[in-house]
Amino acid sequence: SSGITQSTGNILSSEYVRLVCSDGYDLAIEESSPVLCNAESYPTCYEVCSLEQYTPTELENLYIHDDIDHTVPLRHHEKIKVTCMVGYIYGEDQPVKEYQCNAGTLAEFTACTAEGSDVLTTVIICIIVLGVAVILLFLFIIVQWRKKKQASYEKKKGRVGPAATANTTWPRFIKVKYPE
Repeated sequence: SSGITQSTGNILSSEYVRLVCSDGYDLAIEESSPVLCNAESYPTCYEVCSLEQYTPTELENLYIHDDIDHTVPLRHHEKIKVTCMVGYIYGEDQPVKEYQCNAGTLAEFTACTAEGSDVLTTVIICIIVLGVAVILLFLFIIVQWRKKKQASYEKKKGRVGPAATANTTWPRFIKVKYPE
C-alpha cells in the first residue's frame, strides 16, 4: 500500500491539496505537502522508523546518551545523531554516530566502547610481543654461551670437535696397575 489516505470530493486542478499518510507512514523528509492538485507527480508515503525500542535502559546498556525523543518516529531519509556517554566513543575520536531511516528500516544502534580501550589493547599486545622477543633473545644468548663454554671445556680436556665426543663417554676410567 502507498500509505496515502484518499479523500473524495471535487477539487479544482488549480487548488492545493494536503497529503495525509496512513498510520505508520509519512512523507520523506525532503518532500512537502500541500501540493498543487494538477502536479505531474505526488510525494510518496514511506514507512517510518520507530525509536520505541531504544528505551533509556537500552541506551544506557549501549553507553549512549539518552537525548532521543522515543515517541517521534523518523521519516524516510531523516537522520538521527546518537551521542556516546562521557568517556565512551564509537571509534577513534568519534563520540557521535549518525543513522538514517530508509523506508522503515533503521540500522541497529551499535554500542559505544570505553575511550582509550583500543589504544590500551594495542599497548598490551605490543608489551606481550616485546616480552616474548626478549625472552627468546635471552634463551638464544644462553644457548650460545653454553655451547661456547662446552667447546672451551672440551678443548681444555683434549677433546676437539664433535667427532671426539661422538664415540667417547666422559669421564673415562682407565684401569691402572700399580707395582706391588
